[in-house]
Amino acid sequence: MGSKKISVLIVEDVKLQQKIAVMTLEGLSCKIDTADTGIQALELVSKNSYDIIFMDLGLGDTDGLTVTQTIRNMKGKNRSTPIIALTANAEKEMKARCFQVGMNDFMNKPITADLAQAMFDKYVLGEKL
Repeated sequence: MGSKKISVLIVEDVKLQQKIAVMTLEGLSCKIDTADTGIQALELVSKNSYDIIFMDLGLGDTDGLTVTQTIRNMKGKNRSTPIIALTANAEKEMKARCFQVGMNDFMNKPITADLAQAMFDKYVLGEKL
């Protein structure tokens, strides 16, 4: 991946899922921030620049669709940052809603190193899969 670490935001309200994601991405030498809520995610996005965001759809205070829509309407670099939906709900209707609000891709939980690397290759490193 070169010398530059990929900067990642993980938005996940379930601590165990968040911990799994962090451990997985640390193994890929990423710089990682985490948010437990949609409000926290929006605060981090307004202050920091990310290469990719992994967004849980079911958050305690709001949902990942609303947070994504808000990010897409913000000014600044993160407005176009790739956002990957994280969910256990892989229904067609949910995928369609994710794309409608501006998410770039869809991933079932938990994050695995192979899936994360595929997303980095596709959206961050610009490699064709």
